[in-house]
Amino acid sequence: MAPQCSRLVIGGAGVLALMLLVNPDLTATQLKEVLCLTADQIDKDNNDENGKWSTAQQVLTDGQLKALPLSLRNRPYGKWYGFGRVHALKAVRRAFDLRQT
Repeated sequence: MAPQCSRLVIGGAGVLALMLLVNPDLTATQLKEVLCLTADQIDKDNNDENGKWSTAQQVLTDGQLKALPLSLRNRPYGKWYGFGRVHALKAVRRAFDLRQT
């Protein structure tokens, strides 16, 4: 494992696998969007200037925003937590709901 990686990063792969199990047609962009839209905001009362919550639009650079779906730009975002803690059940349910009927 690379020094910058942690088990938190690896755990996300399991959630993605479950999402693809219920909806194998999801694109990489859709997977990213669902994970971010269903994440739980944590440590909401954090007032540290470096880690407090804002929006992705306010925190990320122009280059980072270009890679971000429009639906995520005004979502709560913090430098310390990104979009928050992955909520596996919500993410899998959303992936299931996006199936083509």
